Amino acid sequence: MSVNNLPISKKHGFSLVEILVAASIMLIVAGAITSAFSKYILIARRNTNSVKAIYLLDEGVEIVKIMRDMSWKQNIEPIQNDSPFRVDRKTYSTTDSAELIGGIFDRTFVFSEICRNGNGDISECPSETVATDTRKITVNVTWNDGNGTNTKTLSTNISNLFRN
Repeated sequence: MSVNNLPISKKHGFSLVEILVAASIMLIVAGAITSAFSKYILIARRNTNSVKAIYLLDEGVEIVKIMRDMSWKQNIEPIQNDSPFRVDRKTYSTTDSAELIGGIFDRTFVFSEICRNGNGDISECPSETVATDTRKITVNVTWNDGNGTNTKTLSTNISNLFRN
């Protein structure tokens, strides 16, 4: 059938069903992308605090090394083993007051004794002798991210290098 001898085509565009299907597919894809991006932002925020905590652990070990370098006898020796303490970052002195770093992080320090065997090697405690010139330092950083308390820990040994 034709009008003025022109063929009539029934296909001049998209039908309503085709448009609805395409729009539905686009909405599903957009929703998935938005959901993935939202999760990415959440994970990035959590990871940011985790990275900050790792830097605070490293800084904590450096603070103890500074205290050691200033005076082992005054700064390190008097601190009891297995008793948590905090350090004032301005004076490098021990304190009991909890100052949140950046309003988020709490950093504590714990010294432990190190034992040596007959060869002078570090061994499990209790052992033959307790080393008086070497101690184990454990630094803990804790923070709350809304889902609970997170903790990162770093341990190392320090020695009285300068015999001070």
